[in-house]
Amino acid sequence: MNCREVADFLSAYLDGELSHATKREFDAHLAECPACVAYLEGYQRTLVALKLVAGIPEKTVEPVPEEIIQAILYAQSQTAA
Repeated sequence: MNCREVADFLSAYLDGELSHATKREFDAHLAECPACVAYLEGYQRTLVALKLVAGIPEKTVEPVPEEIIQAILYAQSQTAA
């Protein structure tokens, strides 16, 4: 299995949908490829973050006050000049 195949099978791997033989190949590739391990871990963290965000009611996030937005824009314009 190569890195591209790992990316293609990632969702099925995490959902436990791979055949035994494909899972064995997937695991063997992970044992040899730190880049794919990092990709898998990042993907898992993203899934956790999405689940957390999905559980936050929309009203708990307050809009940023206009004066703060203007202050940020002003500060950015001063550093760009």
